[in-house]
Amino acid sequence: MLPGMGNSITIEWSPLFEVGHARIDSEHRVFFDIIKSIDVLIREGGDVMKVLRLLRELKLYTEFHFTSEENIMEDHGYPDIMAHRRGHAEVLQELNSHVDDICRGINRLSSLIPFLFHWFASHTVSEDTKLSKYVAGKSVTDTV
Repeated sequence: MLPGMGNSITIEWSPLFEVGHARIDSEHRVFFDIIKSIDVLIREGGDVMKVLRLLRELKLYTEFHFTSEENIMEDHGYPDIMAHRRGHAEVLQELNSHVDDICRGINRLSSLIPFLFHWFASHTVSEDTKLSKYVAGKSVTDTV
C-alpha cells in the first residue's frame, strides 16, 4: 500500500486545456485521464505495482502523443518545432526520473502528480495552443 499524499492538488479537467485541434485535444483527454487515474490510486493508498503499471502506460502514451504532435509540426512547417521538442524531451526525462526512483523504492509519489499536472496544464495552455493556432493558419504570436 502507498502512503497518503500530504500536499496534494485537485486534478480536474478544464476547457482551458482544449487547444482547438481535434486530434491534439483528443489525445490530451487520454493523457489527462491517465494522470487522474494515477492520482486517484495514490490518494486511495493503492498498490505501488499498479501505480507503476499506470506510469508505464502514461510513459508510453506520452511518447506516442509527443510523436503525434511532432508529426503535426513537421507536416505544417511549425517554426518553433525545436523548442517544442526540447520541452517534450525534458518532461520525458523528468517522468523517467520519477519512475526510476519509485522502482528503486524512493518515494517521490507526493511530487509526481503535481509535476505531471503542472506540466500538462502549462504546456497545453501555452505551447500547444500556439501550435494549434499556427496549424489553423493563425500567427504564432497571436495571443488570446
